[in-house]
Amino acid sequence: GSPRSRPAPHAPMAVDATPRRDAVLEEEVFCSGEFADVVFRICPAKDQRGDEAKFYGHAALFALLSPVLRDLLRPTAGRAAYLVDNSQLRTTSRGLGYRSTKAKSVADSSLSTAASWGSIVRGTDEGDGWVNVGGRFLPKRISGVPVLTLCKPEVPVLPSGSTSELHKPHLPEICLSEPVTVKGFSEVVRYVYHLPSRLTAPALPEVLATARELELTEFEERVHSWGLHRLGASEQNQNGRPPLREAQDESRVTVGLALRCLDVLTRSPTSDLVSTASARWRDAMLLQLPTAEVLSSPAFIELRSDSMLELLRGEAIHAEPMPLWLACISWARAQAGPALPRRAEQQLSRYIGISRGARLAVPPTPSPDSSAEWQRCLLPLAALIRFDGMDALDFARQAEALDPVLPELSQVIYASRRQRLRAEASASGPEGEGPAV
Repeated sequence: GSPRSRPAPHAPMAVDATPRRDAVLEEEVFCSGEFADVVFRICPAKDQRGDEAKFYGHAALFALLSPVLRDLLRPTAGRAAYLVDNSQLRTTSRGLGYRSTKAKSVADSSLSTAASWGSIVRGTDEGDGWVNVGGRFLPKRISGVPVLTLCKPEVPVLPSGSTSELHKPHLPEICLSEPVTVKGFSEVVRYVYHLPSRLTAPALPEVLATARELELTEFEERVHSWGLHRLGASEQNQNGRPPLREAQDESRVTVGLALRCLDVLTRSPTSDLVSTASARWRDAMLLQLPTAEVLSSPAFIELRSDSMLELLRGEAIHAEPMPLWLACISWARAQAGPALPRRAEQQLSRYIGISRGARLAVPPTPSPDSSAEWQRCLLPLAALIRFDGMDALDFARQAEALDPVLPELSQVIYASRRQRLRAEASASGPEGEGPAV
């Protein structure tokens, strides 16, 4: 007989052509949480506007992808689940405030978060009326009234066909705060559930910070590649993973956003791949963006010292050493509170081509009796500045911008200039001869 024909294999599923699937998942994780087993609560910083946000999830998925969330979700010996209970106290407050120490009789004003009434927290009973929740404390009673109730191990069973909130069991709650943000964690949720990304350039620093805080290395690399593309850099994904699906916002990354991203990427890397991310971002930024705009950006003087060092390790930033050094002086004064003197501001605007009338990102002039101690943060930066690239007049002008100068800084500046000039003289060979071969 004729050979039996095999059925045609199914065509691969088109990931982008699943609006029904995406809509159902978005409803579940962002709104209803009907089948969720954990709630992630994102609390904004005390000095930022915005409401708390909830995301419903499935603990196993997040625990498998994020080591940080894995530790928070894993059952720990001695740690139990407690219901934040307002049934007897009947207060109108939004929740039970966390305390930084057990001595606090009221919620600590330095902590912006509170455990919402009706939520579940996981902590360790200290045996003295307090529950330790991740290094913060909640009282078991207020004015003798219990506000934390130990949850029973059994899970309530929903009646057949019932969807009433009255029968819905309380879900354990994981509270996350800075640097994890609502925008950042929203993109994490979309990554975990393979939902279309809604990443935009303005949200890029927040999303990178959230990815790094939660140690989501692959996700961070994909966001990093997305940002490089918006910088205009052509870079292939280092781990061979596909880039994030296109977001609707096609705006490019501005100078300020690029510097804020660099500040995030210089924080503790979690893998060898991530450890090179700051250098790759720096080189792409300096290639695509004008150096003058980088040095005059308000985000420049807000960089951390680690980010400044990373920036100075880039080759392109040293094309004009004089304006670079004056910008570093402006950065150092901003770190200490006082600002760049007016004469140095005028020098910097002339060197980097800022039009007359434009204002630099520097605070007001310091008082005449300001100490030179603020210059100490310039010591590691000065060792990387190429003072040998300054002519005699420029070198004299940089000294004028640092009057008075910290003696240790003066030594570093002159030592750097002499060392580089000697190295160049040695490489060129004896006078009258060509370079050594």
